[in-house]
Amino acid sequence: MSQYKRNNYEILKEQALEFLGGKDCCVCHNNYLPICCYDFHHYKNAKEENISGMMQRKNKLDEELKQELLKCKVICSNCHRQVTSRIIVIRNDNI
Repeated sequence: MSQYKRNNYEILKEQALEFLGGKDCCVCHNNYLPICCYDFHHYKNAKEENISGMMQRKNKLDEELKQELLKCKVICSNCHRQVTSRIIVIRNDNI
């Protein structure tokens, strides 16, 4: 990934996090990690596109990306790995 694309991706990820309410993990409520440590976890059966892939192709937070983000929760990478490994189960969010 070129330096321009990396910087654009980081800016877009920061905008996406703000769109969803900021850096606040939906599991552990961690909100002090660097932006790179937060992921977007889709609600169960809601995923149509990969957020990371969309952000790599786009240069702004457009309506299509916002609509996909609304199907997600912000989660720190540590909790995300545990959720996808089914070590942590989130019952009330249908994630």
